[in-house]
Amino acid sequence: MLEKILPYIVQDHNAKTYLVIRAGRKFIHTIPMKSGKLTIRKLTYTQYKAAQFKVLDLDISVAIDRFLKHSGGHTETALNELLEMKKGLV
Repeated sequence: MLEKILPYIVQDHNAKTYLVIRAGRKFIHTIPMKSGKLTIRKLTYTQYKAAQFKVLDLDISVAIDRFLKHSGGHTETALNELLEMKKGLV
């Protein structure tokens, strides 16, 4: 599933949406859409596989805009990451 070009949007079995932003050697970095402040969450490859994510066919720039407009706010690192991704798409 990680062969998809980053960033991309996935959804878990509970219909929770995640923005997959980076894949390293040990962790997959995501921003889950949730109530409250959005934060970056690291998942191991085992956790990622166990969550049985389904890749959503959404325009990534629209998805990033939705994450940026999140009413609960963002941590500084999550906001910086979202803004960098948005800049990279222009």
